[in-house]
Order: sequence, then structure tokens, then C-alpha cells
Amino acid sequence: MQNGYPSVVDSLRKVGSGIIKLYEARLEIILIEAREEIERIERRLILLELLGFLLTMGCICLTGFGVVLLGRALGYAWAFAIFAIFYFVAAVAGFLYLKHERQVRSEPFSQTLREFEKDAEHICAIIEQEKQEQPRESEARSRVASFL
Repeated sequence: MQNGYPSVVDSLRKVGSGIIKLYEARLEIILIEAREEIERIERRLILLELLGFLLTMGCICLTGFGVVLLGRALGYAWAFAIFAIFYFVAAVAGFLYLKHERQVRSEPFSQTLREFEKDAEHICAIIEQEKQEQPRESEARSRVASFL
């Protein structure tokens, strides 16, 4: 401290330690969000694998049953064609649904990244404010010195 005022180094040290503490807290939040995202994805993958297996087994049984029933009435070639068209239409519908879901869902960590941007703007505003205050202090000192 010089003449009751903090020095530039002290101010920079305070700003630096504040920034480090701020970003340390933000990084902890990112790690927590990453763990939650990983757990959510793991649960979803396990459930999707189970559902995929069960759906495949059901489709195999249903297709065999349908081919036998339709094969006697329409012929086996038409029965296979009907089921092939049905499965292709279902696959396209599933693909379009996944594409829609991906567009609707927000990106992971978007909230945290917005918080980082706000923090950076706030820190820049504080630094700019300190830069504007420092010339005022030196002007005041020079006026007092010239008065004396």
C-alpha cells in the first residue's frame, strides 16, 4: 500500500485470485455436469440395448408368423415383400425421429458456457472500471501536491 491506496500489484493480485476462485468453482460445476451427463448416457444406452434386443426378438417372431399366414394366401414372395416394406418404413420413421430429437435437444454444458461468458464480461467490466479510477486518483494526488 502506498499512501493509503493499494498498489497496482495488490489490485492485480486480488483480481487474479478472484478470477482463479471463480473459474475453480465453474470447473467444479462442469465436472459435476459431465458426471451427470455420462451417467444419463450410460443408462440410456443400456435401456436402448435391452429394448433393441427385445424388439428384434419380437420382430423375428412376428415376421415368421406373418410370413406363414400371408404366404399361404398371397404367396411367400409377396409376404416377404410386405414385411420388407413395413420394416423399411419403420426404419425411416425412426431415423427422422432421431434427427428431430437431436435438433431439439440443447447442447451439453450450454448453461455453464453461458455462465463463463457472463463471468468474463463482468471481469472485463471490473478491470475497465479500475483503469478509469486509477487516472482519477493520480489526478487528485497531483492536484493536492500542486496545492501544497
